Amino acid sequence: MVQIDRIEVDQLFGLYDHRIQLHPEERITLLHGPNGVGKTVMLRLLYGLLNGNFEMFYSVPFKEFRVWVWNKDRHLSQQQKDRVRR
Repeated sequence: MVQIDRIEVDQLFGLYDHRIQLHPEERITLLHGPNGVGKTVMLRLLYGLLNGNFEMFYSVPFKEFRVWVWNKDRHLSQQQKDRVRR
């Protein structure tokens, strides 16, 4: 079974680098921070990625968005998966 382990974004709005470590074993992860730092935007990007709705990726300025998944004993990002397939 594959689970999302971590979500990362670089230069969100040209200002913020976020690293969100999820805790699936605890079944809850809290996001908190001041208004306007991108908490909701991060969740919308993840939702868009998982549902194939990529419009959000064109409307939000960021340098790189990464989702790390956990599969048994390995961490793989989509970028790493693409490299393995080549």
